Amino acid sequence: MGYTRIKIGLVVVGVSWTLFLFYIMSSLKWSPGSMGAARGPKHNLETSPHAGLFASSQFLEMANTFNSSGNTAKIAVTPRESAKSNFTPRKPKTSTEVKIINAKKAMLIAKISASANKINASANKVVPGKVVQVVMAANSQTIMGLMAALNSIFLNSKVPVHFYLTFPGDVLKHFKEWLQNTNLNKLSHTARPFPREVPEDKPHFAKLFLTSIFPELEGIIIYIDTDVVVQGNIEEMTKIPIEKGHPGAFSEECTSVSRRFSRARPFYSTHVNLKHSAIRPLAIKPTECTFNTDVFVTNATTWKRENITGQLQQWLLHNQKEPIYGVEPELDESEAAMLLVFHNRISPIPQLWHVRDLGMTTGAGYSKQFVKKAKLLHWNGHFKPWARRAAFVEIWQKYYLPDVTLHYQPLRRHN
Repeated sequence: MGYTRIKIGLVVVGVSWTLFLFYIMSSLKWSPGSMGAARGPKHNLETSPHAGLFASSQFLEMANTFNSSGNTAKIAVTPRESAKSNFTPRKPKTSTEVKIINAKKAMLIAKISASANKINASANKVVPGKVVQVVMAANSQTIMGLMAALNSIFLNSKVPVHFYLTFPGDVLKHFKEWLQNTNLNKLSHTARPFPREVPEDKPHFAKLFLTSIFPELEGIIIYIDTDVVVQGNIEEMTKIPIEKGHPGAFSEECTSVSRRFSRARPFYSTHVNLKHSAIRPLAIKPTECTFNTDVFVTNATTWKRENITGQLQQWLLHNQKEPIYGVEPELDESEAAMLLVFHNRISPIPQLWHVRDLGMTTGAGYSKQFVKKAKLLHWNGHFKPWARRAAFVEIWQKYYLPDVTLHYQPLRRHN
């Protein structure tokens, strides 16, 4: 009897579990093969029980992003499967929204491009401190020297150079035509006519008015006369130390190696009129050594701050009453004014950066080996390489650029 009851109980429990499992399977709508289909190697998003997940708003946003970027791949999500999902799909973007997205993308691309261009521009940009500023002045008698000097600097410089050039009006016009027919036709330069303070026959007066002719000048500048050839990298001159309180760097005549070949007496007693009523109070010793004013390095900012041009002009006014210059031939008030304003306030230029007095005689005062090492050669004196017999004229001739109009021609090309 007891055994029969146990059997009946087991049957009831089995039937109950069978009915319970059947109910569960019916509610899940599971069918044999569904699991196999999900496990198959090919996953069909349209028939998969996980289709609702792929129809979620996040996935649709990814799909829209891909499509808006030009990707041709499409993901099909049917309305039927979307309806089965607990997630509500995002509505397709309107044409206005698409335009906004595209506009934002265009702005982003433009911003990235601008940044890249900025980086490239920075790599190629000429840093103001790296541009060497050279000031020169010429007239019809010295323009041939100017062309050789420009070419020598241009060919031997390792950094960008900007030239500030000044001429009489008619010479300026011809200079522009001359330049266009040479390899310097794209030379970086600013050219302006002489101001009224600079006589046409005295171009060296322009150095007194550097910042008046070129008020945009700032920082280190180099003034070079036209009877010069530069064989070194002129950037080195911008690195010449200028002592605090000194307006510039010059070459002192007494200590120069070229002093041996100069006929000049480089003393204040011969260059300046020490008996002048305005000069006597300065108590300058007659045997004090002078310096060369044809090549120098200065700071235009300091020049303007200290009103150097104003100080020089004051001495020119004194010259109107009584000469301020001495007995040394070929000296004038412009040279004397600079010797007075810069008295005891100059820093030295290295000797190889100003080998001068090449125009004092027709012969070679230096060895060829020394001249070859020189960074800057200066034909100061009577004998210019474009006008008369001069020492080492072959070096100057190497840099000279002929005038195609033949308006200007060297008188003698060889010794």
